[in-house]
Amino acid sequence: MASMDRRKLQSKFYLMVDHISFASTAIGAATNGRTAATAWAKDANVVFVGELRHILIFALMAFDIAAVAVNEQFRLVSERKFQNLLAANDLSIIDLDPTAGEGIVVDEDVLFLENLTNNYRREWDLVSGLIVEDDALGTKEYFSGSTLATLAYGLQYKTGGTVPIYAATNFGFFDISGAGNGLSVVDLLGPSGPVELDKAHVTLGNLVLSAS
Repeated sequence: MASMDRRKLQSKFYLMVDHISFASTAIGAATNGRTAATAWAKDANVVFVGELRHILIFALMAFDIAAVAVNEQFRLVSERKFQNLLAANDLSIIDLDPTAGEGIVVDEDVLFLENLTNNYRREWDLVSGLIVEDDALGTKEYFSGSTLATLAYGLQYKTGGTVPIYAATNFGFFDISGAGNGLSVVDLLGPSGPVELDKAHVTLGNLVLSAS
């Protein structure tokens, strides 16, 4: 698993997606997800730009996952490796930075990432206990999982949900070693883990983090 690298996370990258599996009106969920300010159709070839942390958030939230395969066909290169094309080529590049106003990645997503990683000091593979409390129902679930798996889970949408899981729940960490024997703690990536999270989300996250 990639090491936490704040400088790299804040470096600019270009994400090129061939035959994207979702339209600009279905980011994160087929019916209740976000809508980008710049329109694209399903199956279009799209180029995005943003800091690696923005691309990581976008990919984990929106990219199609099935079994252990990542369905999206994408290439990810750093700014220094991206060959700028002439204006005459009319290549549309969509900015993922929250300040660009696209509405794809928002400030709250970045704040969630910062809080989850303790301002980029908590390693991606550090396993912690996770408390997820439903704001509306008051019910609590207890999970264990790595920082990356927790990020991927928090960015998913529940069935019928209109916002990412992290925005509809209270997240908190606890020390697994100090948990009582009677407490049922579920592995995020285990067979009884939340249905929203597939093991391939972590595979996808590592692919993004290994970009150079």
